[in-house]
Amino acid sequence: TWNNSNKWATSCMDKTAQDKGLTPEGVEALAEINRLGGIIDLSHSGEKTFWDIMEQSEAAPICTHSCCRAIKDSPRNLTDEQIKSLIERGGVIGINFYTGFLSTKSHGEVVVADLVNHIEHIFELGGEKNAALGSDFDGVSHLPREMTDCTGIVAITEEMLRRGFEREVVIGVLGRNFLRIFKEICG
Repeated sequence: TWNNSNKWATSCMDKTAQDKGLTPEGVEALAEINRLGGIIDLSHSGEKTFWDIMEQSEAAPICTHSCCRAIKDSPRNLTDEQIKSLIERGGVIGINFYTGFLSTKSHGEVVVADLVNHIEHIFELGGEKNAALGSDFDGVSHLPREMTDCTGIVAITEEMLRRGFEREVVIGVLGRNFLRIFKEICG
């Protein structure tokens, strides 16, 4: 899904649809994606869709560009229960850089530290090997103040190191965690 539901599943952003989860066609598509060794991205999934896929997928799903609802209440952000489930399955959560998902502050007031709060929250839930960056550069209109483009990732790295995150954990967030799951699922 994206911001609208489709014939396979319900989107978390679709205000017109009941969250019916996976449709029969969605169940078939999931089985075929698993058979082919594909990766399932749950970033825009409705909650029932999320749980249907967590229950039925053979491979660990990922969320390529999502944030933590405990920090910023948005239907696009994941609950702690969802995050813990992804961690248990070995999935990865890429933190979205869109300021509207990171903080309750106005767009121009959101800083990289607000983004790193989401990474730290995932760590607190046991996900040091499950947090990653999920910029969504091509889909967002507002980034944290220190970021104008991908070179701002340096500021994220500096903030993680300033907070005392171990070097190997930072490397995981910067890409190794996604590489791990790509290798596990795709070979």
